[in-house]
Amino acid sequence: GMVLTPFYYFIFKVNKINIYQKLVLLLFQIFIFIFFYSVTLLFSTLISFFIMLVIDYRFFLRNKLFFLCQFSILIVPFFLNSCFYKVSHTFENLSNISDSSNGKGFESNFEKLKIDKKFLDLTKIDELNILDLTNIDEPNILDIIKIDKLNISAQIVQVTNIIDKITEIMREIELDGIDVVSTLNKEGIINNEKKKYDELYKKKYQFIELRKNLHKKKIAQQLENFSAVEINYLIKKNVTKFPIENKSKINDHTTAVLLNALNVAFLSIKEKPLGWGFNNYQMAFNKYMLEAITPPFFEIYYLNYNDGSNNSIKLFVEFGIFSFLIFFNLLYFILNKNIPVSQRILFGGIIITQLARAAGYFNGGFVLCIIFTFILNYQSFKKNDYEKTEK
Repeated sequence: GMVLTPFYYFIFKVNKINIYQKLVLLLFQIFIFIFFYSVTLLFSTLISFFIMLVIDYRFFLRNKLFFLCQFSILIVPFFLNSCFYKVSHTFENLSNISDSSNGKGFESNFEKLKIDKKFLDLTKIDELNILDLTNIDEPNILDIIKIDKLNISAQIVQVTNIIDKITEIMREIELDGIDVVSTLNKEGIINNEKKKYDELYKKKYQFIELRKNLHKKKIAQQLENFSAVEINYLIKKNVTKFPIENKSKINDHTTAVLLNALNVAFLSIKEKPLGWGFNNYQMAFNKYMLEAITPPFFEIYYLNYNDGSNNSIKLFVEFGIFSFLIFFNLLYFILNKNIPVSQRILFGGIIITQLARAAGYFNGGFVLCIIFTFILNYQSFKKNDYEKTEK
């Protein structure tokens, strides 16, 4: 998917095969797109189609059958394939980037969460009448929980005990209050017991969310003690204990992975504009997933943790503003008329496809093609200088 379409353009541009060989190639391409369609293939076709329009639109006039084949491939997803939905869904949810990565980390999940201080005192939990807590002025939980100074493991045990206590009281109310009283049909008592039950349910939910974030914070504290791969292993092992964004509008993993990678890049550029260094994307990924981002699915905590789902995001995270050098070089290469069109469409198509959709620098010939563009640009510079000198 990352290299197929640019190679087709290269072959048809060089034009050293006969009409029967071209027909066989087109039939093979149609077969691939019918039975192995993907978002990557869609991007590759779209990108190559656009590049060729820019650098040599007359190519399609000379290869009308190939043009019809490419145009049909671009139209098919609108009617037949779910991958177009994934692409459009991604663009629709781009506005969610700032929502799920506001940079406040653990604290952002509890800006509106209020829990009484007594809830966090295990020595008093057995003496506490939890039903009366709703009448007490409740401070913000962030004034109570000092994550960086206290033992998180002990807090997880503490919060778990509180959840169990609330569950026990809720069960008593349900048995002795709601069910029994409803049988007697005493409406006033029913409403009173129901209100108490609802308040307890809300408290229980808050503590469950608190426990999830404590588990996440516990892993985050170990970032400096383990390698990125080891941290990712810990994330996978504990991921079901982490919080997820239940109200998210994102409902497919492809969109979630891409938007999550954009979140990582956004936070990375803000914190480290010079980048995290070569092949260090996973360090940034682990840090921001544990400290600043709450994804819509558990799998997003570890999917594509080392490749960013595309190479442009990986470049931005690892090289920061220096990554623009690669983009400027690529733009010059595509528009450089001193380089044959066949080479520009081949290398440019492969690189841009993987900037939009890829799996690292060393798959699909990405690094090799980047090197070729620098070499060919350099050679064109030398050629121009030589011609000027001769004149």
